[in-house]
Amino acid sequence: MPMHEPHIRPDFPLASRQIRMLPCLVLPRGRIGDVTDHAIVVADADGTITWWSPGAEILFGHSTAAALGQSLDLIVPDTLRARHWAGFQRAMEAPQVKDLAADMPVLCGDGRVREFVGRLMVLSDGLGVALGAVGIFTADGTTGIKPFG
Repeated sequence: MPMHEPHIRPDFPLASRQIRMLPCLVLPRGRIGDVTDHAIVVADADGTITWWSPGAEILFGHSTAAALGQSLDLIVPDTLRARHWAGFQRAMEAPQVKDLAADMPVLCGDGRVREFVGRLMVLSDGLGVALGAVGIFTADGTTGIKPFG
């Protein structure tokens, strides 16, 4: 049987090809927030926050209620937004299996920008269609990599 290229209709906008991100991540014995104090942030392909862990509340200072449904601008420092959105758009248009671990500047609820060790990954389906992104952050340690300066 011949192999066929996956067919994605170009007349369907990206938003129509997305699935809705689940509001919580589930493990067999409970929510992922119950087993880690890391900050975990999930956003859809438009950059809207769809999941905000208890660790994100603690590290970043924004409540879950305040974060859900907001743009990632909530945590992206003003001076980095143009670069962030250019990279985010590229990642959503042409996702690759790669991730970035670095010391990331984050805009916190008190208005201060703090650096956290973070890993960013594109979430895509088996056909390579981007569904969104996840960031996982911790306050401990450093990677020594400062991608924004």
